[in-house]
Amino acid sequence: MTSELGLKTLLELRNALILNVKDPRPGMWVLELSAHGPHTVRVTGLSSLDFVHGFSLQPTLSLAETFPRPTRGQIRF
Repeated sequence: MTSELGLKTLLELRNALILNVKDPRPGMWVLELSAHGPHTVRVTGLSSLDFVHGFSLQPTLSLAETFPRPTRGQIRF
């Protein structure tokens, strides 16, 4: 996603980055990131719907096939 599509950097520090997505499209979203060392990812949103998440070893559309937390050293979807 680019700034032309609504991505805006709100805060950029040495150890933190806060982004905003203006008028996000409904549907499935994929967040990809990389880091060297321990890190935390926090996703927040405003919606009349509940936000659900899961981590899996391969792409899936079923939350029943996911885990609530990622496993260290494993590539997760």
